[in-house]
Amino acid sequence: MRVLCVLLILFMPLLLASCNSKENNTANFKEEDIKIQLKQQFNNEYFVGYVIEVKNKSERTISYLNMYVNLPILTKEGSKENSFVLVGTPHKEGNHLESGGKLEYTFEGFVEVLDLNKIDVKSPIVKFTGYVEGEVPFTLSHRLETTKVKKK
Repeated sequence: MRVLCVLLILFMPLLLASCNSKENNTANFKEEDIKIQLKQQFNNEYFVGYVIEVKNKSERTISYLNMYVNLPILTKEGSKENSFVLVGTPHKEGNHLESGGKLEYTFEGFVEVLDLNKIDVKSPIVKFTGYVEGEVPFTLSHRLETTKVKKK
């Protein structure tokens, strides 16, 4: 009985350490390794739109990806968050991004729904969500400064 207890005590740390794979899968993941860049902004009399590129410079695969653009409401003091968001459509099939890969999303909002006099289309807020190695959730959010405007 004593031998069994001693063996159990000796092998317990090994067993616990081997079961902790979540930490190992995300140890090298840094949110700074996900680069989000405006590729194109366009507007016309019917809609406003953006093409935004995401690059995965991390060593991990990210999956279950979603991207949203929030167009802030202009106020006298500046702007405030808008509860209305545009949902991005990826340019390719699949909902994952391998290490070193890139993916573009398109966003379009109809002008008749958006009051362009009250919405800041030049400084949208981008929110990007997903999972590292399919297990650990992450969310990136920042203001995207736009400089390019193309009439379509």
